[in-house]
Amino acid sequence: MVILNRQKGSGVVNTKRAIQGLAYLYRIVEAGEKGYAVCAANMENRAIKILFKSYAQQRSRFKAEILNEITHLGSDLKPRSSIRGIIHRGRIDIFAALSPGRSDRERIVLQEVLLGEQVAVRAYERALQMDMFHETKSLVVRQYEEVQQAVERVQWLHGIGGHHLLVQLFDTRREAALALRELDGSGCQIKSVENLKALESYEGRGSTVLETSISGAVGGGLWGSVIGAIAATSMDWAAHSGSFGIQSPNMWSLIALAGILGGAFIGMMLGGVIGIGIRQEDDHQAALSRDRPEQVLLLALVEVSQLSEVQQILRRLSLPPAVRVEETTA
Repeated sequence: MVILNRQKGSGVVNTKRAIQGLAYLYRIVEAGEKGYAVCAANMENRAIKILFKSYAQQRSRFKAEILNEITHLGSDLKPRSSIRGIIHRGRIDIFAALSPGRSDRERIVLQEVLLGEQVAVRAYERALQMDMFHETKSLVVRQYEEVQQAVERVQWLHGIGGHHLLVQLFDTRREAALALRELDGSGCQIKSVENLKALESYEGRGSTVLETSISGAVGGGLWGSVIGAIAATSMDWAAHSGSFGIQSPNMWSLIALAGILGGAFIGMMLGGVIGIGIRQEDDHQAALSRDRPEQVLLLALVEVSQLSEVQQILRRLSLPPAVRVEETTA
């Protein structure tokens, strides 16, 4: 690897520091890619699932562009994923799967997306403060602007400033046009109407059984250590009070260790089962999208006071025609 200081206008860019900054940005972008894919897998709303997968592909593109720039600057460095990221993504799967209802599940997922995007925004702002070559800075600025657009949409999905973003899927552009006519004059702002063919399609894997199993094992081990420590302490107290005849210190260590191993095993099995279920459902939903490439995604920004009314309109118009006729007749 050759590291040089290259001229930038009247100043000097330290190429080594620029590469280090891009390597950090690469790791954040990769975490964003996998995070969006995992959150998409946990979304029951197929419209939001598709939107999040398009953002996962966006970050995959960003990652390739950053890596190409690192190579162009003379480095063969390829940053690696962290075990912390694996555990965190598995935790999202497990928490979402164990949530009591659909709304709770969506809230958990959206909150995780917002947290991840806050980290991404800070990473880009940090990168833009560094001295860079003109081409490198142009790349980072363009990506930062796209990230900001995604963050804005996610904030609206979560509900901010008295507004909420509704994302609805229609089988054809004709049905989407009908929805636009119905919504005309309702006061909601149409942010985007996008054909699925025009969206960036993500072919990578979202949730993996390995990630949920590892995360489950770590979480189960932590809980097992607490239970084991409590059990060992209780037995130690009982032994000293004369309730038990066995008072070997090694016994208490074994009890605590058994709690950790037992908890890790149970957590790993639970995580594996959750991971398999999420993967199967995600594969099924992905197949539906591939079978219906003419579908259209409609994004509308609605005031909270009008949310229920607009939701009813969109839900009715996105129903199959036969069901729609039955509802109208009824």
